[in-house]
Amino acid sequence: MDIIFYGDSLTKGNIGVSFFEILQKKLPNHNLVNRGRNGDTVTSLLRRIKRRHEDKEYDIAFLWIGTNDVLSCVSTLHKATKMVCRQLWTEQVEEFNQQYRKALEITMRNAKKVYTVTPLLIDEDIENNWNIKLKILSTEIREISEDFESVEFIDIQKEFFKYLSEREAFEHRIKKRDLLLPLFLHKDNEYDNLSAKRGFFLTFDGVHLNSVGANIVAEIFYKKISEGRI
Repeated sequence: MDIIFYGDSLTKGNIGVSFFEILQKKLPNHNLVNRGRNGDTVTSLLRRIKRRHEDKEYDIAFLWIGTNDVLSCVSTLHKATKMVCRQLWTEQVEEFNQQYRKALEITMRNAKKVYTVTPLLIDEDIENNWNIKLKILSTEIREISEDFESVEFIDIQKEFFKYLSEREAFEHRIKKRDLLLPLFLHKDNEYDNLSAKRGFFLTFDGVHLNSVGANIVAEIFYKKISEGRI
């Protein structure tokens, strides 16, 4: 099978532990294509896939975007980075809805089946204001997905929140200095060690995955792919 993944750094996998690399090992006889880009919002992803014409049809496409549209509100440093990289974010739910729908329609042109995936989380406090906003975007994605027969919605956020609700909560805040740490971390165990030191369960910085989080994502995607194997 030919499978393509669209998304941000969670898809790209070069910050934190990569679910994509885990999935490749699970599916050695399939062609997996990674179209993730660090920092992408729904707007910048839409612009990117408009410019890039896929020259083949894929059996499955995964569309996983939305976290950076909320993360852009967290710090002035993150906003500045987005501006420099021309990755403008949506500030209203209606705007997100419009941009996401367009991105989905383009994705559907070159894929027999599309899985739409909810954003995950920002910090592991599932009731913070950022995660409440991400829940709203997840609802929008679900409702958009219901309009298309060849699209299936994956509520991966629900699985992460369930996992965290069963464990003792910690107080976390994303710090500006944490954004520089990935420059000095390269191995999965380094991310996992930092995650444990900070008291995170699924991420090492509140956003990007550690080994536990990456394996959960990989397993959910693997099950969906297995259901549609040719």
